[in-house]
Amino acid sequence: MRKILLIIVCVFITNTIFSQKNVTLYFRNGDTLKVISHLNSGNSKIKYRENEDSKKITVNYKKITKAVQHYSNFNKTFVYKIKDGHQTPIILEQILTGKIHLFKMGFTRNSNFGGGMSMSSDHTEYYVSIDGSDIVTTFNASGLFIENGFRKKSRTIFNDCPEIIKNINNKTWKMKDIPQIVLFYNNECFKK
Repeated sequence: MRKILLIIVCVFITNTIFSQKNVTLYFRNGDTLKVISHLNSGNSKIKYRENEDSKKITVNYKKITKAVQHYSNFNKTFVYKIKDGHQTPIILEQILTGKIHLFKMGFTRNSNFGGGMSMSSDHTEYYVSIDGSDIVTTFNASGLFIENGFRKKSRTIFNDCPEIIKNINNKTWKMKDIPQIVLFYNNECFKK
């Protein structure tokens, strides 16, 4: 009986959360619209409803500049960016802005093993753009977190900030510190 009650409560809470207008869309013509939606990094389109009884509408980068997903204590901003070497823009979560902008895309990787066993793991792929460019460069490989590749890419991206290079080379900062590194770069590297 407790399990059934718990399931009913969870369904009610989920339905209540997703029936509220939780996303603000920013259109290229300057209009904004509060809608019901769930945003996922990596998608090229946004699906939304204007209210819980309306039909789903699909839009892409040609109409939308950004979307903000509202939570009770914070907001997440999503923007369209083009991955270096690709042509179609995708939605990425904007983490930091400054001389270097930092974006991320979270995903789950599923692995199947013999005997019907499988395992899933969550990964975060970070992207950077310089001075707000629409083209983003992958900072770390898709879940293949090879520290040497990270250090090599860091030397290129942060070549004008010796303090960051020193901290990465002596392994004070590692791949897990990417947001902290970009924040340091934007706030500390060019102080006078």
